[in-house]
Amino acid sequence: MAALICFLLAGMILRFPGTTISASQSALSIWAQDIVPSLFPYIVLCKMTAQRLRSTRFPAAPLAALLGCMGGSPSGAAMLSVSSGGMAQSQLYALCALTGTISPMFFVGTLHAWGVAQKTCLCLLAAHGLGALLSFACVWQLSPAKGEVAMLETPEKANGNPIADSVFSVLGVGGCIVFFSVAAACIRVLFPFLPENGCAYLQSVLEIAGGMRLLIQASGASFARDVSMAALTGFGGLSILTQNHLFLQVCGVTQGRLLCLALLRAIMSGTVMALLLWLI
Repeated sequence: MAALICFLLAGMILRFPGTTISASQSALSIWAQDIVPSLFPYIVLCKMTAQRLRSTRFPAAPLAALLGCMGGSPSGAAMLSVSSGGMAQSQLYALCALTGTISPMFFVGTLHAWGVAQKTCLCLLAAHGLGALLSFACVWQLSPAKGEVAMLETPEKANGNPIADSVFSVLGVGGCIVFFSVAAACIRVLFPFLPENGCAYLQSVLEIAGGMRLLIQASGASFARDVSMAALTGFGGLSILTQNHLFLQVCGVTQGRLLCLALLRAIMSGTVMALLLWLI
């Protein structure tokens, strides 16, 4: 199935070269101007911190949760990838659910700049955080691996140069952003009959930032739109899931499990947002 999808995407890229180049340029611009300046130093910090923690008795899980939630994806995955040695599998999966989130600045800064009311932005941020916490609690309680210590080996790169390792990590993140941005652009051209809202939802599933911007432009404020935004940001998009997997695959975390955790966050975030809007 994966080979067929790649084959179809390659055909679309060759069929629509102008669309591909334009989407790539836009994605690379976002990556170079917004992602690299904020993500690169944060990943270096995570890797350096994890190296120091391995020589002390300070538990890595609380710091990984804190740094992950503050920085958003894939910072949490980067922190877990170098500090997960010796964790129980249930603890690792629960932390993946908790830290596979979007940066708080996206809600209070980016969405507001795109025209979302400040009150709605704060509700979305609260729903996103509470949805992640509820997902963390569910996975922690229901994971069958609870209590069994996972024999996870520390990645070899974690013992190398944190800056050099971080360069390769950020390059991988850039590749994910470009790939899914091009895929979304080609699909929009291939199916021009799709309504504008449909295109926005489709792109949100692939790449969350561009999809949210299209959704805000395509529809006015409403209960359904705001709940959908909460669910979509809880899911995070396939681009973010792939970015997280680049870091977490060395811990034995599969793409399928990350997808399940993302769907759980989407359900929790959407439900919390609906309750918040109903109460307010």
